[in-house]
Amino acid sequence: MASTTKAHQRPEPRCSGGAGVGPANRVFVSVVMVAFRSEGFTSPSASAGGHPELRVVKWRASDMIETAPVRTEPHTQELVVIHRVFRREAALLSRFVTGCRPGDTARAAQVAGAVRGYTGGLLCHHRVEDELVWPLLRERARLYDELVQRMEDQHGRLEKSLLTIGDLLPRWELAAAGHVRDELAEHLTEHRALLVEHLDDEEELILPLVAEHLSAAEWDGVGRRALGTTTLGAILEEAGPDERRHFLAKVPPADRLGWWLIGRRQYQRQVSRLREPQPW
Repeated sequence: MASTTKAHQRPEPRCSGGAGVGPANRVFVSVVMVAFRSEGFTSPSASAGGHPELRVVKWRASDMIETAPVRTEPHTQELVVIHRVFRREAALLSRFVTGCRPGDTARAAQVAGAVRGYTGGLLCHHRVEDELVWPLLRERARLYDELVQRMEDQHGRLEKSLLTIGDLLPRWELAAAGHVRDELAEHLTEHRALLVEHLDDEEELILPLVAEHLSAAEWDGVGRRALGTTTLGAILEEAGPDERRHFLAKVPPADRLGWWLIGRRQYQRQVSRLREPQPW
């Protein structure tokens, strides 16, 4: 049998097994500018009217002592919040690529690093579902095999798009050529359309099956792995007050303290550098 060509190889990301919330965990680059204050985060650009897509994120020190409630059924809203992160990242990273000046190799390298963080996180997220969710649904919800197959097919198309994007990044970083940038932006736009379709389908068609056929303990296992595909800061930016308290309660106390003392500042520096307005 002929060897598989690069264009058809399945990408194999390095996936974390735990929640990506501690200061030493892999950085999933978010695209939200934040500034930390004693009671939480705010986006100075948002408050000044500079960037309307940047939200104000506030939280209280009392959130640090929340405890997770005991649930008897899967809390699928967790996945909805994580999906919001991927939707946001896909949209804004495409804009960052398009906005990079030809020849600006420093900015191209910065944005390319953010794109790699996004693609790695999404691939790992899909691995969690491939390994922990689809097999259980095929076993317990056999009448819906067609829907599960639809999810797997969508994963395949998304992974192929991510592989194409990954192949373009080194070419773009080399000289920040305008024509390579435009090709990369086009593929990111196409990828985002596939992503939105998949996430919409998953939330509408699959999460009700998860709630019916998986136990709370099984879903907690999925949730722990899924949290390893993003960071606490990225999640909190998309979470409402109740959702924020829920996610903070799931973080081990030591990691929660690490976030409060160190992680917030690290997150602020990372996203501020990425989101800093460009001079051209």
